[in-house]
Amino acid sequence: GAESTIIDANNFGTVVTISDGSDATLDGFTLQNGYTSGPDTKTGGLIVLNNNAVIKNCIIQNNQSSQGGGIYTEGGSFYNCVIFNNDAEGEGGGVFIYYPGSGEYPLFENCLIANNGPDLGAGIYGWCRLVNTSVINNTGDYGIASAGTSTITNSIIYGNDGDEIGSFTATVTYSLVEGGYTGTGNIDSDPLFVDAANGDYRLSDYSPAIGAGTATGAPSTDINGSNRIQGGSNPDMGAYENALASQRPKAG
Repeated sequence: GAESTIIDANNFGTVVTISDGSDATLDGFTLQNGYTSGPDTKTGGLIVLNNNAVIKNCIIQNNQSSQGGGIYTEGGSFYNCVIFNNDAEGEGGGVFIYYPGSGEYPLFENCLIANNGPDLGAGIYGWCRLVNTSVINNTGDYGIASAGTSTITNSIIYGNDGDEIGSFTATVTYSLVEGGYTGTGNIDSDPLFVDAANGDYRLSDYSPAIGAGTATGAPSTDINGSNRIQGGSNPDMGAYENALASQRPKAG
């Protein structure tokens, strides 16, 4: 798994590139310390070029580039991934998405995109599909920028610099968005993470995101493999599922 299977670029070039036309699966790796520099250079972490690749159970961290510090992608699907502490000189601290105009936008399901930055689209830059994904505490202009016709469901967008979503045309439903966002089932509230100051973005028992998602289109498990439906409730918002069916009332 990713905790013990590490590919380290030692700050020399991109860690992994999945070439155009490939339908490869990358499963269970940590990709770290990639570095590329110069105007419009692609990511130091992972490049996915216009294909049907599947990336799952990966940690992509401590990478740096001009576009997409952690990931530069033109397609593919990402499941149960942590994209953390990456840096871009230009757009997309965590993820830069280039949409070539055919097929579906890249999918991020059960992913944590956190503490990336520091420029435009600190978490994600580009059009995307997010399902039960947490975009949290990214530093720069907008948590998600140029979202265009992106679709966001059962997700948490919180604690990012600037507007959480830099688009007025994204379709957002059953999601917690700091500052609010128009759409069915959306809430604007502190998600009450276990320990956000130390990077623990699981939901505490008091979180309003517990049981607040929709079962329609939701995955059966969360980022850690825990069941999404707990005690017969709807699934939680965000990447992590709490064991409770509903939030615990605060004492007093």
